[in-house]
This record gives sequence, C-alpha cells and structure tokens, in this order.
Amino acid sequence: MPTVSHYLDSRHLKSLDAYSYSSVDKSPISRYIMRHWWTYSASFAPSWLAPNLITLLGFSAILLNVISIALFVPDLVGPAGSWLYWSCAFGLFFYQTMDNIDGKQARKTGTSSPLGELFDHGIDTLNCPLGGLVQAMAMGMGHSTYTFFCLLIPCLTMYLSTWEEYHTGTLYLGYFNGPVEGILCAVGVLVVSAIKGPEWWSTRLVELNIPVISPLSTPSAQIKDLMMLFVLAAFLVAHLPLWQVLIIPFANLAPLLAPRTTPGQAYLQLTPVVGFCLLSSLWVFSPNSVMLTGHHLIEFAFLICFLYGQLSSKIILAQLTKGVFPFSPTLLLPLAGGALLVNLPFLRLPTNIELWYLHSVLILSLVSYSVSAHRVIDSFCDYLGINCLTIPTPEEAKWEGWAMYGYITSKSGVFGCQLDDGDTQWFWMDPSKAGQKIYL
Repeated sequence: MPTVSHYLDSRHLKSLDAYSYSSVDKSPISRYIMRHWWTYSASFAPSWLAPNLITLLGFSAILLNVISIALFVPDLVGPAGSWLYWSCAFGLFFYQTMDNIDGKQARKTGTSSPLGELFDHGIDTLNCPLGGLVQAMAMGMGHSTYTFFCLLIPCLTMYLSTWEEYHTGTLYLGYFNGPVEGILCAVGVLVVSAIKGPEWWSTRLVELNIPVISPLSTPSAQIKDLMMLFVLAAFLVAHLPLWQVLIIPFANLAPLLAPRTTPGQAYLQLTPVVGFCLLSSLWVFSPNSVMLTGHHLIEFAFLICFLYGQLSSKIILAQLTKGVFPFSPTLLLPLAGGALLVNLPFLRLPTNIELWYLHSVLILSLVSYSVSAHRVIDSFCDYLGINCLTIPTPEEAKWEGWAMYGYITSKSGVFGCQLDDGDTQWFWMDPSKAGQKIYL
C-alpha cells in the first residue's frame, strides 16, 4: 500500500498545477442565513492573515474545549459550571465561522491553493471525534455506548464525503449537513445544557407531555435517547454519500468514479472505515476492557483523532495528487492490537497493561501524525512556492533571495510577483502603495 511519500514525488506533485476547488452546498441555512454572517466576519480579517492560520485558530478553540472537559468534567457527566457549556458553545461556533471564512480570505488575498484545501479538510477530520466528545459531555452521557457512537458517527460521515470527493472532485454538502446544520444543532445542545444543566437531557420523555412523542416512548426513554435517534436518522437519511452507497445502481455510479475505477472497487474503498469502526468497537465493548468502566474514552478519543486524521487526510492527498486510493491498513494496527489485547482473556493480563498500551499507541499516533503532516505541508510549500501559515511581504522574499517584480493591484494590499521560473507568488503589502511597480 502506498505511503505518504508515494504521493509527494515529482509526478504526483505536478498534478497540483491543474488544481481547482469545487464544492456544492445545498443547505438553505447556509445559503440564506449563515453566509451573511461569514461574509461579515471575513471582512474583519486583515490582508496579512494567512487563510491556514485562520483554520488553525478555529481548531484551537476545539482543543481548548476538550482540555477544559478533561480538567473539569473528566467523567463526561457533570454538571460543571455553566461557563463551561457556554465556552464550548462559543468555541464550536467560532470553529465553524473560521472554517468558512478561511476560503473567503484565500480568495481575497489571492492565496487559494491545494494546500489550503488539504489543510482545511485535514483539520476537519481531527475535529470529528473531538467534537463528538464535546456533545457527549454536554448531554451528560458519561463514558458510555452513546459517547462512543458520538465519537464514530462524525468520522463515518466525513469519510463518506471524502470518498465521494475523491471520485467526483467536488465536495458535496446536502440540504442538511454536518458542517452547517450539524454544528448549529450541537451549539444549540450546549446552550440548553448551559441554561438547564446536562441533567435535563436525562429527563424522561413521558414527563414532557408532548402529544406526538410521549405516547410513543417507553417509560424509561429519555431526551438523550431521542437525540441519539435524531443523530442516527440524520446520518442515514440526510447525508447524501450514504444514499449513494446504498441506492445508486452500479450503472449510474460508474460515470462518477475516478478514472480506471469500477463500482466494485469503489465500494471496496469503504473497507478501511468499516474496519476502523469494527476494531474500535471490539476494543471498547470487550467485557475485559476498561475503556468504559475505567473512564478512559477521552484518551481513546484522541487516539482515534490522530489515526482517523491520517486515514481520511491521505484520501484528500490522493485526490489532489491524482494518486491511487490509499487503504492505509497500517493505521488500523493500533486498534487491532487493542482489540486483540482485551479479547484474549486466557493471557490473564493485568488491567494496567491495557492502559499502558493505550497511552503508548496514543503517543505513537501523535508522533506519526505530526511527522506525516509536516512532510506533506513541507512538500506542498516547496513545490508551490508558498508558506503555510504566513503571507510573506516582498521584503521577506528579498531576504530569501528571490528575484521578482509585480504590481500592487488591489486595495487588499495583495499583489502578484513573477518569479524567475515563470510562476506567480502572492504577497501582502501596504494598500496605500496600490498601483506602484515593485522591483526586488
């Protein structure tokens, strides 16, 4: 199976020259409401602020949320102070805002690039399990089966979207999708928890006296049971890629696929995420595991965050470089090891062996993700002649020894400079100098 280095050779990187971003967002909330907020927010971003840095700032809010949960609500039940739920709601909304204005900033500054798409979607993959963890805490689900499902369902959704984009070249967001409605619903859950407390989600449905719901519910059914049913329904019904998997006939699917890919091969490409979920379940739900009983789902969430981050990001990398689909079986080995470890009771291993293994593979997965991400970002930056987190000024470029010239052509302060090799590099400069010719 191809490694990350396989997609970073000169043949694959040359595919970046033909890059063009394509996306479709059918959400009416996005189209008629949120886009106005995102446009307004983007207007405050200074022209020297790199789009990828905006993406990273948004994800930092999610990390702050999870760290706060680990410190103040490690049992994922609570209740904690209302400030925690308000801060998590703000952090999640801030993440969504940053995730949508980074592209606007890239277009405003002329810095759109395949690295931007990879960086943006790569951050989204990391948020999938961590955002699910925040939601589980908000509803006081504890270290339970529901929390485990909250970790995996966003990963499934993101994988299917990434799989679809690999073949079609277009990111499709349906009428009800995770990045828009999903996050807004999650913010709403956190706001309710901030006002009523997480224990409200444990209220029995029969106590609500809702004419439609109460008669159909069992005496023990709770509001959080209904919420999980809603999440499952949204995943199965509203998420278009899954409908394509289940319904579209092979004959109709074939024209959508990547070159030289049969429908059977396309469906086979879903096996990594199936294995990912299956092995995770075999580990966590084993009667010999302490993931649930010992309250270790926060560490487990970070483990699948780094493993899934690589699994899904490699598909994006393959799509951008026109490479073969990456099955990445080695990324499933840490989960397979954990599942094997807890399901071999005849070994009579002590409990701390599982925790030692969990923390060891967590560290290794973090190192692996960091090394892989650095290698990809460095290769993209070198090939495209750009920086990842900064938009260099002409003076900075001069110190790097680049010979170039160009015009400052817009009020945003961004102008293009022709490099010796014929490529164009974009820089930020004082807008007051618009119209002047720059020599370096």
